[in-house]
Amino acid sequence: RSVMNYDIRKRTWETKTSLVSPLSNNWSEEAEQIHGISQEDLQEAPLLSDIWGEIHDMMNGSYLVGYNIDLFDHPLLKNNVDRHNMFMPQIAGTIDLYEIFRAKKLLMAKKLCNAYQHYTGLQLENSHNAESDTKACVEIFKSIIHNGELHKKFITLYQDESD
Repeated sequence: RSVMNYDIRKRTWETKTSLVSPLSNNWSEEAEQIHGISQEDLQEAPLLSDIWGEIHDMMNGSYLVGYNIDLFDHPLLKNNVDRHNMFMPQIAGTIDLYEIFRAKKLLMAKKLCNAYQHYTGLQLENSHNAESDTKACVEIFKSIIHNGELHKKFITLYQDESD
């Protein structure tokens, strides 16, 4: 998992990246091929519950920005938080970069690497690595804001998830 937080007052980025050990032995060769993370890599990794306090604090009161965050990352996060009997932070909302890119009606919209290339002109190195993908989303988000492409219809607001 990788989380980046922008402090608007200090104008600084804070990044937290860590492997997270699953509660169960829910590992597959397919996931290892995609992410490059082996069972051995996870043996010394902390549980989500071990690092949740710091992540919770970074996310509390924030908008979560990601690529396909509404259909994948946010529900996955909520599911894992529930499985660990923890509480979600109070999230202001989500901004799904995939939906913004898809609205351009480009055939290549499904992949983060294509959006990254479209918005930055660069190739995404180390795709499917949590920190690399998170940093790519930050660069895409900056470009979307700079280009004036962030509209209210792409922001999902939440009342309160911290139950």
